[in-house]
Amino acid sequence: MQFFRYHNFKFWVVLFSLFILTACGDNKPGSSSGGGQKDPIVVVEPLIGPDMNGDTWQGYYRNLHGGYSPMSAVITHTGDKIIIETSLPNTGVAGRLQGRITPSGTMFLYDLFDGEDWTTLYGGASANSINLADFVFVEGQNVDTNIIILKR
Repeated sequence: MQFFRYHNFKFWVVLFSLFILTACGDNKPGSSSGGGQKDPIVVVEPLIGPDMNGDTWQGYYRNLHGGYSPMSAVITHTGDKIIIETSLPNTGVAGRLQGRITPSGTMFLYDLFDGEDWTTLYGGASANSINLADFVFVEGQNVDTNIIILKR
């Protein structure tokens, strides 16, 4: 009887060892079966507001003095974050705007070059149209706005 208990014990030890080895995986980097590095979890933020992503935006910039410049833009939209990179980077105005968008398309953007705030003053953006305004102040008084119109 002692013989059967001893071999029965060995059977369970071997079975348990196989279970542990199987559960732990092969411990190689990149292995997703345990022990090694795990594949990264990618969380995709849902877009807030209309989908603004794209590199086919065309339009113009008009300053308060009537100066007019044709322009193009590439827009990156992730979650509620918006980055607009324009073809105006050497003008010192609106080369790169970044900020947030609301579900209704209202944008609040910041010009990384001159620190000016831009917004969709004349109505929320759509997936194919953006009208941005930059308030111009002289001696603390709002005298006019600079405008960016983009369409695709």
